[in-house]
Amino acid sequence: MDARRCLLTDELLSPGNNPRAHIIPSALGGRLDPDGLISNETNELLNRKFDWPLIDAYKPIMGLIGGIPDRGIASPIEVIDNDGQRHILDINLTLRPSQPTVTITDQHIDITARNRREAKRILTGIIQKHLTPAAVRESTPRNDLEQKARDDAELILSQAWPVASEPGGTIKVPCAIGPGVSFPAAFVMISLFAAHHGLNPHPQFHEFVRSFQSLKGQLPPDTFYYMPDEPPFSTDAEIAHQLVLIGSAEHMRAYGYVSLFGIEGIAVILPYDRQLDFVGQYAVDVMAGKDIRVRNIEAAKLKLPWTVTHPPGQGAERGFEPSLRRIAQLGDKRTSGGRRTRQPVIRRKF
Repeated sequence: MDARRCLLTDELLSPGNNPRAHIIPSALGGRLDPDGLISNETNELLNRKFDWPLIDAYKPIMGLIGGIPDRGIASPIEVIDNDGQRHILDINLTLRPSQPTVTITDQHIDITARNRREAKRILTGIIQKHLTPAAVRESTPRNDLEQKARDDAELILSQAWPVASEPGGTIKVPCAIGPGVSFPAAFVMISLFAAHHGLNPHPQFHEFVRSFQSLKGQLPPDTFYYMPDEPPFSTDAEIAHQLVLIGSAEHMRAYGYVSLFGIEGIAVILPYDRQLDFVGQYAVDVMAGKDIRVRNIEAAKLKLPWTVTHPPGQGAERGFEPSLRRIAQLGDKRTSGGRRTRQPVIRRKF
């Protein structure tokens, strides 16, 4: 068996330098993690440049639907209520403020805190600064003053009536998805997926990965939205990630397809010089945390070659709307039995 080398650096892979690289990030539920593709250095580079921005973009969706990561648990997500106030929705579906707030008037003091300890700390500071006469502050040792304020805060909290309420109306879930994040990540995924199946990555894989800087808005070659009115592939899951690679001897191209959460459908085209057709597929049920199969591949082959359906920045987000509505409905079902709509809101990232 030939010694395996890193796709990017060409260095020889060894037992200590041969990481299992998740093709779809594990934090988003990806479970396909072949070895023999990249080195530790390349794995860290791909994580930093491509995986982490993608995770940040899709983490709100993952938290909203209760997706199951390959490792650990889903992170809490930030949501926004009708008044523009930000809250944290955790894995137990508990809403709490993103930050504490304090309102002081002549008649009352309103404190919104995330827990009792935080409320006591805030109230102690208010008592010291606003409710302790200046003469007392000047004549009392600092340690004594602080202890008296803590005691008073504890007494007030023990007698206070906590008012806890969740915001009503629509809870919005901001998610910064778009080609600026998804296209580079999909380009890398398909290149790794091709190498996993013994095909060559995209010929510009090395150049693009090395030169990529997200702040410059670089988009990879031969990568575009492919979102026909009827989705090209399907699975048995409510929400799934899909990877498909179809090598066509007739067209001399390999057509890669990436769909995350069923939202963006992204095609990546590679050269293909084999005499026989090839199909590679992978899917994962994000909510159940298990690998599944992609369907309708033969029908999709009949529609080759694929072409652009939604140019970036020209209303491409309209192609996401059906999937986002479905995700919002699942969020309703999971969180409040349909009593509250949690609406994913796209902040375009082009």
